[in-house]
Amino acid sequence: MTDNFGYPVLGQIDAEQVWSARLTFMDESGSLSLSEAQKAKMSTFVTYRGDGVNVAEGAVLNATEKISSLLNGEFLNDFADKPRMLVFEQQASILLHSALRSLPKEVLVDDDFWCYISLIHMFEFVMRRYPKVKDGQPVYQKAPGRNNFGLVKGSREFLRCFPYRMFLAADIAWRHSQETDYGLINRFPGHGDQWQSHVLAQKYSALETLTEAVLSGFSEVRDLGLPKPTAIDRHIASNLKSIRSFQVLEALPPSVLPDLVRRSIGEANARINKSSI
Repeated sequence: MTDNFGYPVLGQIDAEQVWSARLTFMDESGSLSLSEAQKAKMSTFVTYRGDGVNVAEGAVLNATEKISSLLNGEFLNDFADKPRMLVFEQQASILLHSALRSLPKEVLVDDDFWCYISLIHMFEFVMRRYPKVKDGQPVYQKAPGRNNFGLVKGSREFLRCFPYRMFLAADIAWRHSQETDYGLINRFPGHGDQWQSHVLAQKYSALETLTEAVLSGFSEVRDLGLPKPTAIDRHIASNLKSIRSFQVLEALPPSVLPDLVRRSIGEANARINKSSI
């Protein structure tokens, strides 16, 4: 029920029009910045759900201002450095979640709300997170995949929506800490791709202990200096998926999950690198 509050959204048709307009502006200027007139035009596509006070816009502005300061400060010249941009993503996810976590659940589960954030407020962040680089400089004349902006629907594809997946990763960490901190993210800096492919996409978000075990396993692979770590990551994920086909992982004691991951690491290393740990 949204009788007592409202929030901004971009429906599918409006989102497509904003997407098209932003690409046109970017192509014409080679810049991600919008003029005041262009900002005004973008705002005409935004609609509101609910009849009450707008509970979300201030929180979104607060988050995006802090993320902008982070991106244009510590990470200003790191657009071509993927490990650094993964660290940016994880730090930004904490800022985003901190600002939005108290919003009503009806808002946070609405895909059109996340389209609004990604296309109206975080378009620049998504572009700079996935830049096209030429001669060592970013070239803003081609956008990354539409799914990064929430334009591709379907539960698995929408998980690639940049702000939405950042929020989910931080939410897992927040719940894992009993709502005290974001230690699970801070302990595993630079694992943004693993969060996306091997945690969120596998829908482990309700099982924080498994998330911790998986991320710990990925870190252990690198701490051991094992060759072909990405291939080992994939094997771990595949093995857990196979186990989940006949075993309810949520029903296992939490202490069992790290052992499952460690065995997967040993099996993967033996198969891929033909060696033992």
